[in-house]
Amino acid sequence: LYELPVREKLWSGGFICPAENYLILLDFGQVKVTNGQQGSRSNSTKLYTIPGDPARAPADGVVVFAGNLALTGNTVVIDHGLQALAVSEGQTVEKGQAVGALGEELTMDFKLGSKSVNPWLLFQTSGGAFWRENG
Repeated sequence: LYELPVREKLWSGGFICPAENYLILLDFGQVKVTNGQQGSRSNSTKLYTIPGDPARAPADGVVVFAGNLALTGNTVVIDHGLQALAVSEGQTVEKGQAVGALGEELTMDFKLGSKSVNPWLLFQTSGGAFWRENG
Protein backbone atom coordinates (compact mmCIF):
# COMPACT_ATOMS: atom_id res chain seq x y z
CA LEU A 1 0.00 0.00 0.00
CA TYR A 2 2.88 2.37 0.75
CA GLU A 3 4.14 2.05 -2.82
CA LEU A 4 0.89 3.22 -4.42
CA PRO A 5 1.05 6.61 -6.14
CA VAL A 6 -0.07 9.61 -4.07
CA ARG A 7 -3.61 10.75 -4.79
CA GLU A 8 -4.86 14.30 -4.76
CA LYS A 9 -6.52 15.54 -1.55
CA LEU A 10 -9.97 13.93 -1.38
CA TRP A 11 -11.33 15.31 1.89
CA SER A 12 -12.38 18.66 3.29
CA GLY A 13 -13.08 19.66 6.88
CA GLY A 14 -12.43 17.54 9.93
CA PHE A 15 -12.49 13.76 10.22
CA ILE A 16 -14.98 11.81 12.33
CA CYS A 17 -14.34 8.82 14.58
CA PRO A 18 -15.23 5.55 12.77
CA ALA A 19 -17.22 4.41 15.82
CA GLU A 20 -20.02 6.51 17.24
CA ASN A 21 -20.17 4.68 20.60
CA TYR A 22 -16.91 3.52 22.16
CA LEU A 23 -14.64 3.23 25.19
CA ILE A 24 -10.89 3.78 24.75
CA LEU A 25 -8.92 0.61 25.54
CA LEU A 26 -5.48 1.78 24.33
CA ASP A 27 -4.76 5.34 23.26
CA PHE A 28 -2.32 6.64 20.67
CA GLY A 29 1.09 7.21 22.26
CA GLN A 30 0.23 5.24 25.40
CA VAL A 31 3.12 3.12 26.71
CA LYS A 32 2.36 -0.58 26.76
CA VAL A 33 3.30 -2.47 29.95
CA THR A 34 3.50 -6.28 29.86
CA ASN A 35 4.35 -8.28 32.98
CA GLY A 36 5.59 -5.08 34.63
CA GLN A 37 7.97 -4.33 31.75
CA GLN A 38 7.62 -1.03 29.91
CA GLY A 39 7.32 -1.55 26.17
CA SER A 40 6.89 0.62 23.13
CA ARG A 41 4.45 3.48 22.59
CA SER A 42 1.27 2.62 20.75
CA ASN A 43 1.03 3.96 17.20
CA SER A 44 -2.69 3.20 17.05
CA THR A 45 -5.83 3.60 19.14
CA LYS A 46 -7.91 0.60 20.20
CA LEU A 47 -11.56 1.17 21.01
CA TYR A 48 -14.12 -1.09 22.69
CA THR A 49 -17.20 -0.88 20.45
CA ILE A 50 -20.74 -2.23 20.19
CA PRO A 51 -20.82 -5.28 17.89
CA GLY A 52 -22.98 -4.67 14.85
CA ASP A 53 -22.79 -0.87 14.98
CA PRO A 54 -21.64 0.63 11.68
CA ALA A 55 -17.98 1.44 11.15
CA ARG A 56 -17.98 4.83 9.38
CA ALA A 57 -15.56 6.32 6.88
CA PRO A 58 -13.74 9.07 8.83
CA ALA A 59 -13.51 11.27 5.71
CA ASP A 60 -14.09 11.16 1.96
CA GLY A 61 -11.62 8.94 0.12
CA VAL A 62 -11.00 5.86 -2.01
CA VAL A 63 -10.90 2.35 -0.57
CA VAL A 64 -7.46 0.94 -1.47
CA PHE A 65 -7.83 -2.28 0.51
CA ALA A 66 -10.81 -4.15 1.91
CA GLY A 67 -10.11 -7.63 3.18
CA ASN A 68 -8.88 -9.85 5.99
CA LEU A 69 -5.33 -9.39 7.29
CA ALA A 70 -3.65 -11.86 9.65
CA LEU A 71 -2.61 -9.14 12.11
CA THR A 72 -5.74 -6.96 12.14
CA GLY A 73 -8.65 -9.13 10.91
CA ASN A 74 -11.21 -7.56 8.57
CA THR A 75 -9.57 -4.30 7.55
CA VAL A 76 -10.58 -1.33 5.42
CA VAL A 77 -7.84 1.03 4.27
CA ILE A 78 -9.19 4.29 2.91
CA ASP A 79 -6.76 6.50 1.02
CA HIS A 80 -6.79 10.18 2.34
CA GLY A 81 -11.27 -4.19 13.03
CA LEU A 82 -14.33 -4.86 11.35
CA GLN A 83 -16.78 -7.70 11.81
CA ALA A 84 -18.07 -7.43 8.23
CA LEU A 85 -17.06 -5.43 5.17
CA ALA A 86 -19.46 -3.27 3.18
CA VAL A 87 -17.03 -1.76 0.64
CA SER A 88 -14.61 -2.97 -2.02
CA GLU A 89 -11.27 -1.80 -3.42
CA GLY A 90 -11.56 1.19 -5.75
CA GLN A 91 -14.88 2.32 -4.30
CA THR A 92 -15.23 5.99 -3.40
CA VAL A 93 -16.64 6.67 0.07
CA GLU A 94 -17.99 9.75 1.81
CA LYS A 95 -17.42 10.87 5.39
CA GLY A 96 -19.84 9.07 7.68
CA GLN A 97 -20.68 6.32 5.18
CA ALA A 98 -20.82 2.84 6.69
CA VAL A 99 -17.88 0.73 5.50
CA GLY A 100 -18.67 -2.34 7.61
CA ALA A 101 -20.02 -3.56 10.92
CA LEU A 102 -18.03 -3.23 14.14
CA GLY A 103 -16.95 -6.13 16.29
CA GLU A 104 -16.09 -5.79 19.99
CA GLU A 105 -12.89 -3.85 19.27
CA LEU A 106 -11.76 -1.38 16.63
CA THR A 107 -8.12 -0.45 16.09
CA MET A 108 -7.66 2.94 14.44
CA ASP A 109 -4.33 3.63 12.75
CA PHE A 110 -4.33 6.88 10.80
CA LYS A 111 -1.30 7.47 8.59
CA LEU A 112 0.09 10.37 6.63
CA GLY A 113 2.30 8.53 4.17
CA SER A 114 3.84 5.77 6.26
CA LYS A 115 3.80 7.72 9.57
CA SER A 116 1.08 7.03 12.15
CA VAL A 117 -0.61 10.17 13.51
CA ASN A 118 -2.80 10.85 16.54
CA PRO A 119 -6.41 10.47 15.33
CA TRP A 120 -7.90 12.68 18.06
CA LEU A 121 -6.20 15.73 16.54
CA LEU A 122 -7.93 15.00 13.23
CA PHE A 123 -11.34 14.75 14.93
CA GLN A 124 -10.99 17.97 16.96
CA THR A 125 -10.37 20.43 14.17
CA SER A 126 -12.79 21.92 11.70
CA GLY A 127 -10.12 22.19 9.04
CA GLY A 128 -9.03 18.56 8.88
CA ALA A 129 -5.43 17.57 8.27
CA PHE A 130 -3.19 20.20 6.75
CA TRP A 131 -2.15 19.52 3.16
CA ARG A 132 0.99 20.84 1.54
CA GLU A 133 2.07 20.04 -2.01
CA ASN A 134 5.72 18.97 -2.31
CA GLY A 135 7.74 19.85 -5.38
